[in-house]
Amino acid sequence: MSEIKLSEKLNKIATEIETLTVVEMAELAKYLEEKFGVSAMP
Repeated sequence: MSEIKLSEKLNKIATEIETLTVVEMAELAKYLEEKFGVSAMP
């Protein structure tokens, strides 16, 4: 897998996300869907 260069801000966010449990990731995904009115489903 090729490495994608991120800004320092996005790198911090990605590092934090890596520490989340599966349940926390699901909660975050649901929150972001509702917050921005988007869906992961096509």
